[in-house]
Amino acid sequence: MPDTLDRRVQQLSRAARMLATIAASVKLRSSTTVDPAIREVDLHRLDTASAARLCDRIAATGALETVRGRALEMVAAGKRQLESTGFEPEQRKLLALVADGLVQRYS
Repeated sequence: MPDTLDRRVQQLSRAARMLATIAASVKLRSSTTVDPAIREVDLHRLDTASAARLCDRIAATGALETVRGRALEMVAAGKRQLESTGFEPEQRKLLALVADGLVQRYS
């Protein structure tokens, strides 16, 4: 497996593991589908195709939207708290952009 493909599989595996852990810790909405078999997946044995299928299964549960919504709420709360800090307005703006960018990048 070429180095870049191997790294991509590792990244997908880490992302799937993180999402499965986060989804398990978040109280999912009643409209969310549960797929308990996701917890049983051996992430070390995933190839690119099986990692993609696992990502699709995670997405089908609705957990991604739930976690993204929670992350956006946390970022909004953090940005509100920035207003009462000693940061300059420009620094607060930059910190807020970084926080928004992180949610967009990882969700």
